[in-house]
Formats: sequence, structure tokens, C-alpha cells
Amino acid sequence: MKRRKVKYTEEHISKIKVVPDFLPNSKHLVFKKEIIKVNLTQEKSKKKAKKK
Repeated sequence: MKRRKVKYTEEHISKIKVVPDFLPNSKHLVFKKEIIKVNLTQEKSKKKAKKK
């Protein structure tokens, strides 16, 4: 496949406007994994098994 040839023109460029950096820091762009801490307490049952 052939690419089209780019044609450049000699046009006047308007006044350049500097745009301030609008992107947040890279560490703010990364998704953070939500960490959930769980404490679990169990008690041993004191019921005795029935004998047959």
C-alpha cells in the first residue's frame, strides 16, 4: 500500500500559546488496589458428640 505524499504549505503560523501541564502525576494515574483487612475470631464448640 502506498502512502500519500504530504504537502506542506508556506502559511503564516498564528501566535503560539503555551498550555500549562494539565495531567496529574503518574502515581495519581495508576489504579490503586483497595486493601481490606479482616480480623476473624472463632471459638471452639464445647458440645460433645452423641455416642450410639
